[in-house]
Amino acid sequence: MRSPRSLSGKSQFAAVFAEGRRARSDGLTVWALSQPAESGTRLGLSVGTSAGGAIARNRMRRRLRAIVRINPLSPADVVVRADRHTVLLSFQELEKHLLAALARVGAGES
Repeated sequence: MRSPRSLSGKSQFAAVFAEGRRARSDGLTVWALSQPAESGTRLGLSVGTSAGGAIARNRMRRRLRAIVRINPLSPADVVVRADRHTVLLSFQELEKHLLAALARVGAGES
């Protein structure tokens, strides 16, 4: 499966923050803004320096992208912010929390 396209630029993130729905789940905050079916899913990730050094942050980004890649989502612009607690989660726990938050904002399975 292909990874979703990326959100880029401050204006795209700002639109999701301003108009999207928000949910939290154990160290993850997810915002989602529904889009027309033909536009697909776009993903933006934010992993702050509190989550660790560059290696830890990049690993977290790869894990989050993998979860989104293997689980079908509704067409939406999605922003995921991970804090320092998520680094300690196993892949299965991270997947459970991310999918729960995505379901609460309406971006779960399509």
